[in-house]
Amino acid sequence: MWDDSLIELQAYSWGSYADTLDGTALPPAEGGPYNEVRIAAWANDTHALGIMAYQPLRAGTPAASDPAHAVELGDAYAVAVKADLNGQMMKSASRLKAVLEDVLAGP
Repeated sequence: MWDDSLIELQAYSWGSYADTLDGTALPPAEGGPYNEVRIAAWANDTHALGIMAYQPLRAGTPAASDPAHAVELGDAYAVAVKADLNGQMMKSASRLKAVLEDVLAGP
């Protein structure tokens, strides 16, 4: 949902969505070490946002994948989570950049 559908609802293509975000400065990433503890903290941070992502959905919406009760996400949901979506994309880019710079710098 967050890796594809919501981006299409925002800009209808990855390229135009990336262009929109490209003009925004990356937030600073947490410093190293980039070990299992740091990666677990990032995963927990993302998980917490995932839980909040269900709050704008209408009452009775299934909280898990259920082919018998598919959830249609529309424009109202995309607008409600747009700031979080943009923030997560920028945060993940910043984190990836920090990890790559750390790995490529070597010992």
